Amino acid sequence: MPLLAFSQAHNNQAQALRDKRYSMIHVHHVGIGAGADILTNLRVSARVYYGFGSFRNLANVDAGIKYTYTYPVLHTPDDKVAGHYISPFVGATLNCVRWSEGSLYIGAEAAYNFGVAGDHFIVATSMVEHDRQAVSQHCSAQGKIGVRLENWDIGVHFEYDLAPAYNQKYIFETPAYDYYSMHSSLFERYRVGLTAAYLIPL
Repeated sequence: MPLLAFSQAHNNQAQALRDKRYSMIHVHHVGIGAGADILTNLRVSARVYYGFGSFRNLANVDAGIKYTYTYPVLHTPDDKVAGHYISPFVGATLNCVRWSEGSLYIGAEAAYNFGVAGDHFIVATSMVEHDRQAVSQHCSAQGKIGVRLENWDIGVHFEYDLAPAYNQKYIFETPAYDYYSMHSSLFERYRVGLTAAYLIPL
């Protein structure tokens, strides 16, 4: 009996070590992803980030950088203004429902968006003028819900800009811009969209 008890204890200990090792798979990873959303402006983005936590953990934390391009599509003004942004961000998710191969999560993300370039499309003359002053530095906050698997993170997000993404005062005061035809895209501060990322374990 002592030998049997020792064997069972050894098996239990070995199983506990296997479970611990399994639970740590993908705890550290690099995520490479893309996102898109559309309301008044079409916004597409690419991101790379470091993530801590897998779908087997209660919570995950991400930190990285993304590039975003925004362009008005749902109206037809005489003029259009587009923006390019580089955004460091941090995010956290809570895995609410977990199963053997994935989890359903809710989360939040905060970013600071550096406006690095602006494009002024003059439809009447088919010209494009580059104007960095047309874009603004601003913060944004995002809520999201999604599914996380071994190597994939797919989610739906709702994002809100704490300040306008475009420099409205500058555009209003610059005669080259048709401010009133751009009005709807200039004032957009919220959007919904999809994000997907491939997770590479470290």
